[in-house]
Amino acid sequence: METIKLRRLQQPSDVEKLLGAYVWDSGLLPNDAHQIRDRAELSKELRRILGLAIGTGQAWSCWAHNLHTWLFTAEISVALSRERGAPVLQASASALATATTSAVFLPHCEQLPVQHHPRG
Repeated sequence: METIKLRRLQQPSDVEKLLGAYVWDSGLLPNDAHQIRDRAELSKELRRILGLAIGTGQAWSCWAHNLHTWLFTAEISVALSRERGAPVLQASASALATATTSAVFLPHCEQLPVQHHPRG
């Protein structure tokens, strides 16, 4: 893909839209999970992860259900987008008190295998 087109896709609103599609298509959340938009509602650990993600220009989306909280962060991978010829979203999911998961999401394409990274 052209670099200029990819750079435009890296705008937060576009990345947030792709991240929203990834979150719902991933099947990681219960149907009745609710979105958290206020950072103050996050645990100290999730706020730390969010701060690091925002510092590198990543988009984020956070969801909760009962006692579980999921924080998704993402950015467009320019290299993978060029390789595939379509926007490729690199996303990470952090769940309160569980493992961190990384995946690459290809809109309207297959999803690459998910890699689990135990937190420690």
